[in-house]
Amino acid sequence: MPRDELAAGLLGTVDPLPTLQGLTVTGGRLNLNGAVRSIVAQPDFRMDLASPASRSVTLGASATYAFTVTGANSFSELVGMSVLGLPAGATALFTPNTIATSGTSALDVATSAATPTGSYLLTITGSSGGRIHTMTVTLVVVGPAAVTLHLDRHPDGRLILTDSPPVAGVAMYTDSSPLSRSKGNPWRPIGTWQTMAGTFEHPLAEIHDLEVWSGLRNSDDQGATFDLRAEVRIGGAVVASGEAICVRELTRSPARAQVVTIKLGLHTPPDSVKGDLALTISARIGTGACSGHASATGLRLYYGSGLRDSHLGVGFATPP
Repeated sequence: MPRDELAAGLLGTVDPLPTLQGLTVTGGRLNLNGAVRSIVAQPDFRMDLASPASRSVTLGASATYAFTVTGANSFSELVGMSVLGLPAGATALFTPNTIATSGTSALDVATSAATPTGSYLLTITGSSGGRIHTMTVTLVVVGPAAVTLHLDRHPDGRLILTDSPPVAGVAMYTDSSPLSRSKGNPWRPIGTWQTMAGTFEHPLAEIHDLEVWSGLRNSDDQGATFDLRAEVRIGGAVVASGEAICVRELTRSPARAQVVTIKLGLHTPPDSVKGDLALTISARIGTGACSGHASATGLRLYYGSGLRDSHLGVGFATPP
């Protein structure tokens, strides 16, 4: 045992006596039993991190901290786990939440859309009877990396989604096939725009409204109403979708094209999917309270121009 620890054990366990005050360093008499008990190692445990002490996550994602509990000097009791310092909107789960003598556990901290961004110091506590040990870890919560995806056309003719804003003065367009209420008024695709392979490698964290510039394929269809549907796919699975119902007063004139907003909702939890995005936009004759023509030559979608910029906002999780 180090000399300073031995001295602390001897001097820290004396019995105070008034007659010795001012005559000895401690003002007391040596308590041999107390000294021996303080010097002899008692059953106890220690806690050690088995993962990085700092984790960075995007809103809605989870961070995991692994650690070990090791008993010493014949320690044989249960150690209960707790954590302090969680930000608002976050929850914690220990797996397991008690450890017998020695073992491993993991703290999973789940954030939500209500969790404020920032850096948080979390205190993990292990307790067993009167024995308490703590360790600190850091949780960094960041917002998604916002990206605006613009509908465009590649020189080879492919419809693409790109994060480069359009600079052309004249908009491009793509038309739907003829639309009709007959045979169930089916949705007819206008087109599918895709990100270039490998452009975005991080999970999709959030999605915003789609804004598309719309008009008529044929002036004879003026007075017709339309519904628009947008579906976002990753790996072939629909991860978000939305509709705009009863779009009115469209014309054949490109100068009078109207911007239509389609509100999109995620179908999957944030950060659960990643890969190349594909946006499919479809149209049909207006439904519900819409009146107007029972058919139309088609709906025209404008894009690829600074004045007619059809676009979609998304947020990608930043890497941990």
